[in-house]
Amino acid sequence: EDPGSATGSSGYAVNPWDNTGPSSAKINCGPRLQLGRTPDGNYITFSWSESDTNFVNAGHKWNVLPDIHTRCLAVGVAPGCAYVLSPTEINVSKPAVGTGTINPKVSSKAFLHYMSPVEVAETVFTSVNTATVDIVTPLTIANSSPLQQLTNNTTWYATAKLSYSFGCNVVGAPENTFNSPLSTNIYPNPTNNNATLFVELKDNSTPILISVFDFVGREVKTIKAEGQAGENNISIDFGSLASGIYMVNIKAGNITSTKKLIIQSK
Repeated sequence: EDPGSATGSSGYAVNPWDNTGPSSAKINCGPRLQLGRTPDGNYITFSWSESDTNFVNAGHKWNVLPDIHTRCLAVGVAPGCAYVLSPTEINVSKPAVGTGTINPKVSSKAFLHYMSPVEVAETVFTSVNTATVDIVTPLTIANSSPLQQLTNNTTWYATAKLSYSFGCNVVGAPENTFNSPLSTNIYPNPTNNNATLFVELKDNSTPILISVFDFVGREVKTIKAEGQAGENNISIDFGSLASGIYMVNIKAGNITSTKKLIIQSK
């Protein structure tokens, strides 16, 4: 729903930016989809620009009065809640009454927005079956009046605290230990190729079974290692796996633990 930027393209006439140069080109309003995640990879926020639902021009609903909306995905921070999408949708540039102050400079005028790729999960509120997560999300929005290409346009900055509710308890223990009696950790995490799995056992347990699952739940790697009481450090080569987010299931005897692993671009 983005009005055209080139002469003769659909929506060009209602594109609010001025035209300049021999081609009379305008600026694209930037209805971009963007993603950001918390440093631990637990939550992924995505934002997009959306037309004001009350605006219609010449029978077309062009994105010339955009607001910025966000939603959030819990990647896999507790058992049974991997990849849960929050039903909460937030209008960042026009917050609901009681949740923030509307800035008339960007409300329904949120052009060329950018969202930080790194965010912070500041506060987590939990109940028996639900959780609300506050995520601090840095955003910038460009808007001036008038919208002129050859002048210094204004960029507005906000660090918005966005609250998302989930339909299950997405909150695990710190560092994603999932409250398991089996003490485990993976470092470094994120990693590029090799990582070390730390497993602390109370009793001798042979073997330790390690299963790695990809984003859609397919088992992509299986490792068996000898375990002994106390600390165990198991070196694992992840070089054959593509970049992305994986779940690592560790089983020792009848006890299991699940960790999230992020493999960075190589």
